[in-house]
Amino acid sequence: MLHRSSALIALVLSGCYVTPGEEICSSNPLPEPVETECDDADDLDNDDITDCDDTDIDGDGLRNIWDCSPRDPTLDDPHTGGRCEDPNDRDDGDLIVPLGTSLEWDPPNTTLRSDANRGSDSLSVASGAAFNEGDEILILNQQGEDAGTYEVVLVAKATSNTLTIEPPLAHAYDSDDLVRVQRVPHYDSVTVEGTLVTPAWDPEIGGGVLMFRVCGEVSVSGRIDMDGLGFAGGQGVSGNDNLPTTGESWNGPSVHPENAADETEEYEVGARNGGGGGAPVGDVDALRDQNAGGAGGSLATVGEYSYSSDGEKYAQPGMEQGTPELDVWYMGSGGGAGAPDREEDGDSALNVSGNGGPGGGLVAIFAKERIGVPGGITAKGQRGQDAQSQLGDVDGFPIGGEPGGGGGGSGGTMMIVSDIVQITAVGDNEGLSVRWGEGGWPASGGVVVESDVVRGGLGGYGYLRIDAATLETPGNVDTANNGPHLGDITQWCWESEELPERPCYTDDDGDGVVAWECGGGDCDDSDASINPDGEEVVGDGIDQNCDGEDRCDLDGWYQGGMKTGSCSVESGAGAGATLALGIGLSMLRRRRSRSA
Repeated sequence: MLHRSSALIALVLSGCYVTPGEEICSSNPLPEPVETECDDADDLDNDDITDCDDTDIDGDGLRNIWDCSPRDPTLDDPHTGGRCEDPNDRDDGDLIVPLGTSLEWDPPNTTLRSDANRGSDSLSVASGAAFNEGDEILILNQQGEDAGTYEVVLVAKATSNTLTIEPPLAHAYDSDDLVRVQRVPHYDSVTVEGTLVTPAWDPEIGGGVLMFRVCGEVSVSGRIDMDGLGFAGGQGVSGNDNLPTTGESWNGPSVHPENAADETEEYEVGARNGGGGGAPVGDVDALRDQNAGGAGGSLATVGEYSYSSDGEKYAQPGMEQGTPELDVWYMGSGGGAGAPDREEDGDSALNVSGNGGPGGGLVAIFAKERIGVPGGITAKGQRGQDAQSQLGDVDGFPIGGEPGGGGGGSGGTMMIVSDIVQITAVGDNEGLSVRWGEGGWPASGGVVVESDVVRGGLGGYGYLRIDAATLETPGNVDTANNGPHLGDITQWCWESEELPERPCYTDDDGDGVVAWECGGGDCDDSDASINPDGEEVVGDGIDQNCDGEDRCDLDGWYQGGMKTGSCSVESGAGAGATLALGIGLSMLRRRRSRSA
């Protein structure tokens, strides 16, 4: 029989042993960090971390690899840069809409479900499932008390109902308002030969918004059509005694209007709904045979009052809202609905007043190199609906009512940003347009009456801003009389500055720790869970906390520093050595049992 000492000798000779408790399983010395110079006094954001080791140099809350200008916090406001360098390869490739086709463009989106405070780094949303780390998102308050407020941020982490973001919020958002959260795709190029549209405004989830960034060129020989995709127009009525509704707007949904003093304060008319056009109100006498239309929606300019056949105003247009600089973003507002004929003319079910026209949507296109438009990009208000009147039998006579047409919707908002902007559309191609919608015609005696005197009110113009180093507009540009607002292209950046100052500065996994080989503490810059603060997993062969060691605590056979189910003795040790291994293991286990 082999003695105990012989068994232990055999264990050592075979390179195989049994451990009864935790010990160092392996030791893997870390490489020597690269020696690089760093000026300890250079600390831009005064956070006591030198710039060469700081993953957020300008202190704006956005990591350097996502920051278009990591040394300038002022460029990370809502008018952010293009960030054409995509650290997480979330590139959306080329967007192509072939000739003769139509594409409904609908990126991931959700709505805010809890209040979000200024400075917060998270959003509670209805669903975060469709978002990913590195996504850029637009946060836009579309309707409510703080409507128009917006900003863009990046998603640092997405869970079922929470988005962690960078940088922190610059504005507060109230969940009682309708706040839409929508992904902003980043394309290599965009070519639209057919028609590109988005889903229209929905009072439950918002919408009517198109925003994307392009690292190359945008060419639109077809059409990006955002006409009538903004706030809805008011609802017309069938019958003789129902009330039509106002247009929708940033102020709120359509409502039955109240009386309001007109601009001369001589008499009362149907009140507006913020930017939404008003609808006529009144008793039977007031709305008898008058063909009163709905008023126009408004945004950059005020829409028109609606007039009746007696020449009096019957509904207020919406009110102006927003600024040419587009510090706030609104869609176009809807026109008000037309009035019914409230006397008993004909069959009430056959007299239908016109719906108001919806407003134009919101377009924001940012391209690094060029935006060329021989076709059209439009966000126009839509025309109000014509009234309907059919003859009915009244005491043996064919008589029809006199309902009014709907007011036109206002134009929406458009922001075009590129180094070169060329609008060459002529003829039927519309170029850039945020034009108003016309009012609908009234009806009388069973027919539509094309009368400019009593039709629904025109909508107002929307906003158009163009930022370009080179702007060529020989083609059609249809906006308010003063033309588009020309912004400052120098505020935009498209690619991150060269990061300082260590030659191999990197934090590829985004865990906030610079790579070890670049002078930082991260021993595996491809895995965010591995860094000096990582939680060590015992016995998995991985050094999670970058201390150069991995530990194990499971009993068992180990050979060559690695755990194995059993040990094989090197050739030449023979069967005696194998037997010694088994005896050694048995003796060690008995010793542990006694000590326990």
